[in-house]
Amino acid sequence: MAVHTTPSTPPPPSFGGFAPVKTPKPKPKYGKARYKISADGTDALIMFGKHRGNKLSDIADKDATYCDFIIREEFPADLKDVARHQKRESRERAKKIKLFEDED
Repeated sequence: MAVHTTPSTPPPPSFGGFAPVKTPKPKPKYGKARYKISADGTDALIMFGKHRGNKLSDIADKDATYCDFIIREEFPADLKDVARHQKRESRERAKKIKLFEDED
């Protein structure tokens, strides 16, 4: 009677006596759980960093460079879209305020 055996998996290649180390995948720097986008998609509640707990529309009026930071860094595309929108809106609000002040 013949005994059937299944071939075993060959051992991983070694490098100078050391087995290769599996490195975990790097996690994204900023994740979706750190912000919430409004239902209409035009604003976001930021839940990280120095502006934690503030809406992006309010942040854009006070710190215009923050939208640039979100657009430039590794944030998800939906948050970048909101940042671009709020950057445009903030410019428009600033123009209206400037026009109002010039009338006085």
